[in-house]
Amino acid sequence: MRTSTACLQCRTGKRKCTPDPGHTNGPCRQCHQRRLPCSQVINRPQQELHSPSPTEAVVEAVKHPYSTEVLNLVDLYFDYIHDKPHILFHEPSLKGSVRDGSVSRTVLLSLIAISARFSNDPGVRARGPAYAQGSKACFKADLERVRIENVQAAIVIANICLAEGDSRAESLYYGANHPLAIRMAQMLDLASGNDGDDGITREVKRRIWWTCFIVDVWSSGGGSLARQLQVGKHQPRLPLEEITFLDLQPGEKDLTDAAWRAGIWSHMVGMIELYKEIQDLLRYLVATTQWDEDFIESTVHGLAVRLLAFEERLGPELDFSPENVARHARRGTGRLFTGFHLGYQYYCMVLFYQYLDKSRPSTRNGAAYADRCTLHARRFCDILRTAREWPEAEAMHNINAHITIVSSSVLLHNYMFGDASELADTKARLESNLEFMVKLRRYWPSVELMINRLNVFLRSCVRSSSNNTHRFDKWMVKFLQEYSMTLAEKEEEPESPQVQHDLYEHGFSQRSLTMQGVISTFGSDARTIFSY
Repeated sequence: MRTSTACLQCRTGKRKCTPDPGHTNGPCRQCHQRRLPCSQVINRPQQELHSPSPTEAVVEAVKHPYSTEVLNLVDLYFDYIHDKPHILFHEPSLKGSVRDGSVSRTVLLSLIAISARFSNDPGVRARGPAYAQGSKACFKADLERVRIENVQAAIVIANICLAEGDSRAESLYYGANHPLAIRMAQMLDLASGNDGDDGITREVKRRIWWTCFIVDVWSSGGGSLARQLQVGKHQPRLPLEEITFLDLQPGEKDLTDAAWRAGIWSHMVGMIELYKEIQDLLRYLVATTQWDEDFIESTVHGLAVRLLAFEERLGPELDFSPENVARHARRGTGRLFTGFHLGYQYYCMVLFYQYLDKSRPSTRNGAAYADRCTLHARRFCDILRTAREWPEAEAMHNINAHITIVSSSVLLHNYMFGDASELADTKARLESNLEFMVKLRRYWPSVELMINRLNVFLRSCVRSSSNNTHRFDKWMVKFLQEYSMTLAEKEEEPESPQVQHDLYEHGFSQRSLTMQGVISTFGSDARTIFSY
């Protein structure tokens, strides 16, 4: 006869008895939630009891009524993380559930785990990893329950994994490989909603669904994996304008389509749709041995026209300007506004990056597209500089380090091969980009991996035997997109003696010295980053 492992209270109530990972050696999850005496504790032999580990003690201390530390960390989450890489919560509702103790423990631990890095208290920052372990343990113990809270937690935990540089775990929680968050979202049919939902619940479901769509595109590109979420006719309404959503009250009916207003996130979805097509073009370029230049030129032209049209449709309130940065910073959407515009510049750079390849055959618009790539890299730097004047507008999420590295690689091309009159300005922009990456590295360990990717890129440029430092190949696509993966050293193709002679005649033998000059301008911070 099999010995029962369920506690007496759960056997009596005919409930499934599951351990509570947040309360090691304590009552089971069901007894803890119902505040019942649990026989698992009462009957446990004394010798089995042991002092909790430091991690268990930290997690155990997170209980309602929650401490000032927990409440402050929730505030930091909404300041630095919420509405930046994902849109998962209605802020007033989530904070209300924290105050009354009804918040999902898995969700709460994941929020305070990812936000602890922004605390000014070293002790709080040191507890971040323990909170992260607690959130993962709670999630795994509750994995069989398909509910909205677990979708939300999976996405936040994926961001924690990204912060730690664990790309496989990031894909596991996001869904690019083993679709946890996305599969749960599909099983819950978040795209359809429920007639009994109030306006807040309906909109939260929509925002979770669109978050899954966006992270599926990004994580599939970052890990070279197939996308899991196909967008067709069965998709929810685009996200509601941010402040209008914030002002919704519990119990209010869902807004009608006529009352719906577009916001930054609704535009973000349209931008990601274009990025999907840019990703598809990149995959074609690396998979095809013989490029169809007419097809490529036509595709790039079509995407370029649509990106310009997209920018023109934003209107004066969403155009990037110092005045709009200040306005959005005051209304609480400053980091979102900055991140949105940084993303647009990145997508444009990726589209035109192939035209930095000096070995490509000459095309009608090739030189213009190369100039466009440089223009967007410079605009990217301008956005970073402007946002730094407003602390509430700095885009502090770690994915921005990857975008900054791509921008820096374009600026390096301009430094090496651009007009001499632009050298001083390009040098200053490179230094500004580096300062931003160094700042991000204080909060996100994974930024070190991204900086190492730039380090590998720079070594490739220095060691190249030709002037074609930006040859567009499979290795370059990995550099542009696989932000969470280690970048292998590039194997250079040998050049013919005639090519090397031509390079010398044109002065390109000095390129390596030029690159060393660029690196030396980065100062003391660079010496801790770049290794030569």
